[in-house]
Amino acid sequence: MRDLPESILCLSTTLSDISYVPDTQLLYNVVKSEEPFGIKEIAENFEKELMLVNGDKHAQIITFTSGFISPSREAREYSAMMLSKINRTSVAFVVEHLPVRLILNSFIIFNKPGIPTRMFSTVEQAERWSLQQLGKDC
Repeated sequence: MRDLPESILCLSTTLSDISYVPDTQLLYNVVKSEEPFGIKEIAENFEKELMLVNGDKHAQIITFTSGFISPSREAREYSAMMLSKINRTSVAFVVEHLPVRLILNSFIIFNKPGIPTRMFSTVEQAERWSLQQLGKDC
């Protein structure tokens, strides 16, 4: 089991659990909902993320724990627009289930988030890549 950093900030929304580790500049977002979601839920997430990072440059790691997600078209477009607007250097998606991988692949291809965006199978791979995007040694 990995050691947790001493300073970690956490918040929850209806869609996900969000935590920020200032020491590493990594923002974690664990999507816990299998329910369809729209702009309201995405906007709530971005608002909480802004509160946690407090303007810091950071990389985001989004983990999907379920085998299904259902974002509206408007939510996908809003997410793509907002991802690059809050001092974020990159987004790493951690996905285990093929249906979610296919949805996210379409999101990356068609919505073009505007910052480096990749999918990974493990959090460790995502962390390594995200730290590189921040210019940190792994």
